[in-house]
Amino acid sequence: MENKKKSLVRLEEYVEQWLSMPVDAADPQMEAENYYREKIFPLVKELFREKEGAKLEGKNIYGLILTVGTSPEPLVLSISACCPERVLFLYTPETEKHLDEIVKLTGLEVSQLEKWQVRDNDPLSIYQAVMQAWENWARHGDV
Repeated sequence: MENKKKSLVRLEEYVEQWLSMPVDAADPQMEAENYYREKIFPLVKELFREKEGAKLEGKNIYGLILTVGTSPEPLVLSISACCPERVLFLYTPETEKHLDEIVKLTGLEVSQLEKWQVRDNDPLSIYQAVMQAWENWARHGDV
């Protein structure tokens, strides 16, 4: 509990610093983004995993099927909280670029993941991919 309080205080300090970053820097967007990635997001991930992961304690989640969007953070948080044995990423050519960062931030092993390309704005291809993964994985545990 004490660690959580310290992490929350640190997070508040980092967010305050982040919000006060100068907008007239050489590349303010990049500076703010780097600060967020290096200081803020690791604490957010730690706190999220602690809170949401506790809700899943005792559950064996075999597979997690995720659509890759424009931001890797929600996927990183979900994977970190669920700790699945396998992860399937459904991606488009535009979102594939986020996969390396997601894998890096979650520590997933190559043997734990699959990636399937789906057509953008085509719910049927996404549904078919989800159903195929479900059929492949359901016998192993929760998906």
